[in-house]
Amino acid sequence: MIMNYWITLILAVLTEIALIIYAAVYPPTMNTFVQQQMYASLSTGFAPVSITGSTVTYNTTSDPANSWETLQSETFCCGVFGYTDYANFTWTQTPGFTYSTLPPTCCATSLSAGVLITSTSQFTNLNGCLNFPVPETGSYWTTGCWLNVINMVWQFDYIAIIIASCLMAAQLIGIVLTVHVWHRLVREEGGY
Repeated sequence: MIMNYWITLILAVLTEIALIIYAAVYPPTMNTFVQQQMYASLSTGFAPVSITGSTVTYNTTSDPANSWETLQSETFCCGVFGYTDYANFTWTQTPGFTYSTLPPTCCATSLSAGVLITSTSQFTNLNGCLNFPVPETGSYWTTGCWLNVINMVWQFDYIAIIIASCLMAAQLIGIVLTVHVWHRLVREEGGY
């Protein structure tokens, strides 16, 4: 039974090592998955913030819409792959502004990263950004949000890697101890 235990521990450690190698060698697999899921979420659940007077209000009735607008506002990005993701989108016009191909949270702001837009005065050129049919260059964020999300995911992956490494260390100690006990029993019991 002791021999079965340490063999099982060895197999568990080898499986964990294989998973770590797979994650290190094939990160594009995760990138592609994240991109696909984000684009599906954007396509089905997007709704822009509303602007009333100078106040920017976020959609609280839809989690995907709120998440997208918050992500774009706080991390200075637009769409999944870039601002062109919104080329075929239609939404309710923002009162006081002409129809736009971009949502307001894609517009450049003077805020620090991690701060939500709450007022139209925080935009650097809101009218230029919402200009139809072509927003003014430099008035909007051009990079997509998928890379920001991947970076956030990797921050949590480091925690998982540390925990997995600690578990593997405990398993290796368990293997050494059980092999020692098994070897000692075999010597003392004469082949037992």
